[in-house]
Amino acid sequence: MPEDRIKIEKLPDDRQRGEWVEIEFCKLMHKYKCLTHRFQKGYPKAAVVEGNSEYILLPDVWVMHKSSLLAEVKGKYPNRYGSYGLEQYRIDSLQKIAKMTEVPVFYVILDTEDGIWYWEDFVNLLKRPYKTFPGKSYVGGKVKENVPIAYFQKDWFLTVEKDSELNFPPSFT
Repeated sequence: MPEDRIKIEKLPDDRQRGEWVEIEFCKLMHKYKCLTHRFQKGYPKAAVVEGNSEYILLPDVWVMHKSSLLAEVKGKYPNRYGSYGLEQYRIDSLQKIAKMTEVPVFYVILDTEDGIWYWEDFVNLLKRPYKTFPGKSYVGGKVKENVPIAYFQKDWFLTVEKDSELNFPPSFT
């Protein structure tokens, strides 16, 4: 990632873009008769729940279909190695939420290069040989260096839509 992509002065624009991507994902889910709830709607910071004297980050969207799922939604382009990154601390929180609720958590990407929606269950992604490298990221509203970021190959994801239906991973039933 080029060094100038993450700057504190870009945070408001990045948050606005993130909100737009979440809204577009919800519209896509509504097209398939799903109900959605955006956890961060109306909040300026990350949505959290408390458990065992700790704050656990919530994913972006709760999708209610025949079965429920939680979704961490991002607008990203694949890096030069064909992968999408996500901070390890977010993954750790999402794993806690999935374990506590027994609701699958999907990583959802609007690929800003090809304009296609992709997704995969974190359980499946974390079984893959992903790589983690330190990088810059926003943490608590500040730019932080050396944040562990996990990278997942684009070809590990499914398109959200296939043959005019939602294309769920086989593990999701």
